[in-house]
Amino acid sequence: YQRRVRGLALWCSMDVLTQFGLAGLSNMFAAACTNPIDVIKIRMQNDGAAGERRRFSSNPLHCGRLLLREEGASSLYRGLTASLMREGSYSGIRMGLYEPVKQVRLREG
Repeated sequence: YQRRVRGLALWCSMDVLTQFGLAGLSNMFAAACTNPIDVIKIRMQNDGAAGERRRFSSNPLHCGRLLLREEGASSLYRGLTASLMREGSYSGIRMGLYEPVKQVRLREG
C-alpha cells in the first residue's frame, strides 16, 4: 500500500520486510563468522594493560591457540550474543532501508 507522509511516498510491502530480514540475517552470519577474529584482536590489544604480564605474543595464531588451550573453544565466541543483536537490528535497518530510500530519492528526481 502507499501512504503520504510530509509529501513523500512510502512504499510498504513484503519486499521491504524481506530486505530487512535478509539484511539482518546476512550481517548476523558475517558477525558469527568473524567473532573469533574480533575476540583475538581485542585480547591482543588489551594484553599487558594495567601493568599485567603479557600473555600473548604479537602473533594472532599463537593467541588463538592459547585461548583454545586455556579457555576452550567457547572463549572465541564471547560477546557473540551482543554482536548478533547489534547486527540484526542496526545493520538490518541500515542495509534494509538502502534500496527503498534510493528508490524514493530517484522518483523525486
